[in-house]
Amino acid sequence: MANYLKYSFSIQGASAADIASGEAADKPRAWMENPTLTVFSSVDNAKSLINMANWDFTGLTPEWTLENSNKRLCVKIPFTDAEASGDEMLAFHNSVSSGDFEATITISHNHLVRDEDTKYVINDFEV
Repeated sequence: MANYLKYSFSIQGASAADIASGEAADKPRAWMENPTLTVFSSVDNAKSLINMANWDFTGLTPEWTLENSNKRLCVKIPFTDAEASGDEMLAFHNSVSSGDFEATITISHNHLVRDEDTKYVINDFEV
């Protein structure tokens, strides 16, 4: 049976080309008038722009993917049956929900969007 948490993030703001060229800093309000979602070139690229350094994955094996045409970074954290029935899975989710584990962006003039694609799955059933 599958037990996992899944969180998804996008960056709304300047285009990837503007970010790469450094022009995003020259257009601080442009993204507010015509927002786009950043297209990531790879999982590593997305992780370099979305800082999750204070997330504690100790003892866990997060699975990183890009979805939505490479516009969404997703992290899926599998848990064993024992971890899912104990406090570990709930404690991790509570840390994310409360803001103890926080995601931030490393580029200015953009906005991090935590997508509504959050999943809490125990024994193959979404809770």
